[in-house]
Amino acid sequence: MDRLACVDVPALPLQLLLRREPGWRDVPAVVVERDHPQARVLWVSEAARRSQVLPGMRYAQALSLERGLRAGVVEREEIRRGVAALVRRLHGFAPRVEADDDEPGTFWLDVSGLRRLWPSATAWAEAVRRDLAADGFRASVVVGFTRFGTFAMARVTDGCRVFADPAAEQVAARNVPLARLDIDPAMRAQLARLGVHTVGAFLELPAGGVRERWGPEAHRLRLLAAGELRLPLDPRAVERPLRRTLELE
Repeated sequence: MDRLACVDVPALPLQLLLRREPGWRDVPAVVVERDHPQARVLWVSEAARRSQVLPGMRYAQALSLERGLRAGVVEREEIRRGVAALVRRLHGFAPRVEADDDEPGTFWLDVSGLRRLWPSATAWAEAVRRDLAADGFRASVVVGFTRFGTFAMARVTDGCRVFADPAAEQVAARNVPLARLDIDPAMRAQLARLGVHTVGAFLELPAGGVRERWGPEAHRLRLLAAGELRLPLDPRAVERPLRRTLELE
């Protein structure tokens, strides 16, 4: 069976912001969509999560939970450049790399043929993580078998994890809290009121009811989590910096 890896640079726009504001690294910090009290919170640090600040909240609400919260805006072009730079680095470890357009900082890599080049999947994953750390990025690397399973586990893994078989990956992914997947805040709140807090509990809900109540995106998420929808890898070409040459006679 083909092997797939998820490399998750959590909250990449936030990591880019903290490069700009290194004094915020140890305090609650968020990226907001714009500089306004009613702007949505887009990405949050672990320190902010500990104060119950979550993506999707309004900045004013987040401030009411954590008065020392720091916030900044990261423009789309800065994020695009950051993603492109990471794709170039990851191409040094796998020939096919897909960047998630909806979750900047999440990447899937085809690692099916790498067993001939590396002593183990663990050695490969640790090398990827060390390389990103050398460039100042915190990342989790999970080697498994499915798009959803590796992504979900990367969201709760501090470091590297390798699954030996699909069943082990599926069992582990069922225990992932929905809050770690940054799903729609309104849907997350409604599920919490129903006592649904994990992927496994979400999968216990009837598929038709999920579609009817929360729409096609929630239904798609359930299909992915259940392993009923498998999307092929959509690798991204490497963006090479433009170069200008001048020939002198």
